Amino acid sequence: MKTKFSILLLFWTFTAVASHEGTIPADDTGPAAVKGTIKGSIKDAIERKPMEYVSVAAYSLPDSALVTGSITALDGSFNIPGLPTGNYFIQAYFVGYEKKNVGSIEISKEKRMNDCGEITLNPAVASLNEVTVTAEKDVIQYNIDKKVVNVSKKPEAMGGTVANALENTPSIQLDSDGNVLLRGSTNFTVLIDGKPTAMSGNDVLKQIPAATVENVEITTNPSAKFDPDGASGIINIVMKRPCRQPIFRHTRA
Repeated sequence: MKTKFSILLLFWTFTAVASHEGTIPADDTGPAAVKGTIKGSIKDAIERKPMEYVSVAAYSLPDSALVTGSITALDGSFNIPGLPTGNYFIQAYFVGYEKKNVGSIEISKEKRMNDCGEITLNPAVASLNEVTVTAEKDVIQYNIDKKVVNVSKKPEAMGGTVANALENTPSIQLDSDGNVLLRGSTNFTVLIDGKPTAMSGNDVLKQIPAATVENVEITTNPSAKFDPDGASGIINIVMKRPCRQPIFRHTRA
């Protein structure tokens, strides 16, 4: 009896040592021991060129949990090894491109290598609605030789005359009688569409309705061509297109 026990103890000891040192191989046929690989390549759907540094992630099914991932090489290829048995789908993503999912992919003892082949990514295209850009003129624009008052941009003056529209304009003042003063003087020339008139400047400014005027150009330092009598400046009234020939009364004293 003692001899049989010694032989059995010796056998157990030999088995344990052999298993520890690898003499007896461990069982690698269980589901946990099976490892599989998913591979493939990524290309641009339009240019058909390989895409490098594309993120490729493997998700388990049916819970869509992230398992592991990789990125594509210079030739667009990717390789995701070490996947346990189960079902998966992969997702390819790159900035500026639409995400793409590929599945279902099964890893099993019989199918450890899964080749997804060529996967193409489409550029992400955003559809924008029509945009209208509208630029508004300033009420007063300053040029090198003159300043321009955009009368059509002064709605508060539309019910009055040009004289009313010029109120509060730099270099322009209105006296108690409603007369326009240019740099403190009534000695200025008024033009209509660049042409002189037979009426005095203030009569013209107080009779033309502001609603018929596009803008008023004020020149405080006219050249000798326009300043034979030493006038303090020129006011040029630019009429709106349908009103190029304004009608106003000429009143005699």
